[in-house]
Amino acid sequence: METCLRQALSTDDIMLLPDLTPGEHLKLRTLGCHTLPQAAHWLQDEAARAQQPILTPPQVTSLRARIRALTENRLEVLTDTTSLYPAN
Repeated sequence: METCLRQALSTDDIMLLPDLTPGEHLKLRTLGCHTLPQAAHWLQDEAARAQQPILTPPQVTSLRARIRALTENRLEVLTDTTSLYPAN
């Protein structure tokens, strides 16, 4: 188990991103993004996103915020309002 985790952290840490859906994971792998730094670079590169519009704009915004939170230890406000918990 420890070997698998070490391998995942070094070569395929994108799958450890919180709330990553199977669809988002597949799209990121299709783009060649297997690590958080690779995904962060792709999400910041507008030219690359225009050439391969695989992710929807909401997915790009959400992934960028989640990856930034992990890589830079920063949170980003996505909307001015919050949802009620638990959602009705």
